[in-house]
Amino acid sequence: ALGRVTYGQLVASEEARRLLEATVLETVAVARAAGIELPGLEDPQAAIASALKLLQRDLGQATSSTLQDVLRGRRTEIDSLNGYVVRRGRELGIPTPVNHTLYALVKLLEENLETARPKAAS
Repeated sequence: ALGRVTYGQLVASEEARRLLEATVLETVAVARAAGIELPGLEDPQAAIASALKLLQRDLGQATSSTLQDVLRGRRTEIDSLNGYVVRRGRELGIPTPVNHTLYALVKLLEENLETARPKAAS
């Protein structure tokens, strides 16, 4: 959403792939600390590689729902996504710097969208 790109463009960027991987690894660490089993993520690196191939092949031209919300000037679901990971990580003592950074940046973007939106006439 922050890059305003399709999934295909995201996967094509080495730096974006690294960011996605770090985000997922933090999320897996939080889930494991919470005692949540994540079937198919016994080997997170292999699961991430598989997911990236799927994104490129099946969703290459699609965009995330978060980006769709941003483009429509709407609030996103970031509180329930990265925001949740950050909150649970804090509760469990698991650092989530990547998720926190993404969360904070999307929240700033939302605030900017709200202040830029014209006010309804009274």
